[in-house]
Amino acid sequence: RSSEPAWLTDLTPGRQRVARLLMEGRSNKSIARILGLSVGTVKVHVHAILSATGCSSRFELLADFRSRRR
Repeated sequence: RSSEPAWLTDLTPGRQRVARLLMEGRSNKSIARILGLSVGTVKVHVHAILSATGCSSRFELLADFRSRRR
């Protein structure tokens, strides 16, 4: 997946799946439903993803991802 950010490969496979859905703009509830996880587990993954990327919010992560794809 050449359009994916380099930091994605540093995440665990589970967090990679969450990150891909997060970058589609999906909500925690939607991600949880798709992956068969609890919303709480998704929140833990989202927090870890934000920490790993240095982004302060999912919106900042999404904006950064979209701006790099242009």
